[in-house]
Amino acid sequence: MTYHLLVLIFTILYCHSAITQVCNHEGKGSNPDDSDSSKKNPPNPKFKSEVRIQLDSNSVLSAPSGVYATVQFHLSLAPDVNSTRKAHISHFEKFPSRGRHATFVTSVQPETAELGNDLPVTVTVTIFAPDYVPNQTRVLITLIVREKPSNLIERSRQNRILGQRTFYFLVTNWLLKDIDHELPSCQNKFICHNIRDCNLNDDATKNIKKKSKNKQKEDFKPADNCLDHEWIADVIVYDNVIGLKSVQNLQNGNFVDENLLIGSRKTNVVTVKGSCCNPFEVDLNLTDVAGNSNLCHASMNSAPLQITAHWAVCFSLSLICLTKLFF
Repeated sequence: MTYHLLVLIFTILYCHSAITQVCNHEGKGSNPDDSDSSKKNPPNPKFKSEVRIQLDSNSVLSAPSGVYATVQFHLSLAPDVNSTRKAHISHFEKFPSRGRHATFVTSVQPETAELGNDLPVTVTVTIFAPDYVPNQTRVLITLIVREKPSNLIERSRQNRILGQRTFYFLVTNWLLKDIDHELPSCQNKFICHNIRDCNLNDDATKNIKKKSKNKQKEDFKPADNCLDHEWIADVIVYDNVIGLKSVQNLQNGNFVDENLLIGSRKTNVVTVKGSCCNPFEVDLNLTDVAGNSNLCHASMNSAPLQITAHWAVCFSLSLICLTKLFF
């Protein structure tokens, strides 16, 4: 009996962890802006990016072997950074383990730059795949922006990363449009949000709970102090064929893909924000590497909890333990 009691306690803790993993923004006022690309792009709350790195919309992330290609990124300081930053720009690439090794990136220009609020910088990455690289090879490349010390005293800080962006580059003889005909998509329900922190009044809360999918947005009634609060939510986005390239929030025009591993065929999570005076929903413009675009609407819809594999395990274990304890 003691054994089954311990299993039941473990099950309760497991279910609790499932809740806390889903709502990782609960009680937080901000969201981590960047991630460690060397670990499959997980959020890294200890790292605060000071430089925004946006892929140029016209850059093509593929080329045949034996052909030079250029990929451009636009660098700018994050909105909360007030002073200029002198930066050293470099790269890291990870070639697939199979086959002969090859170096793809031939140059990154410029190698140094001074970034300010009114001093955006365009960085050009030149890529060349040798003739012996097999067709359909994907190489993982990371653009890294480090702080450049201005004197000897600050030299110890020369490795401090200000920002980084990782993307897949594909070696192929085909046009990406001929490879990928499917549209990118998203999950229409927030997987995590802190919307209850908006301090909604009772009438607003009732209206949201009763709101149906076909009801107009005019039913939304914000709290009186909504200007003092901001909601944050996570949305799952994905493109299973060639991978996502960018995610733009159409409400404010901002790109929300800082954590996006460009070209990844796995699901990604992007973080969106909005004023508590506005409805708790977002319209996203998703664009994949092939250039296919799709509009996606996501909202709180209902409670953020979802029935996942965690809950199937919890329910099964709980039934087994209760049966052993009381029968």
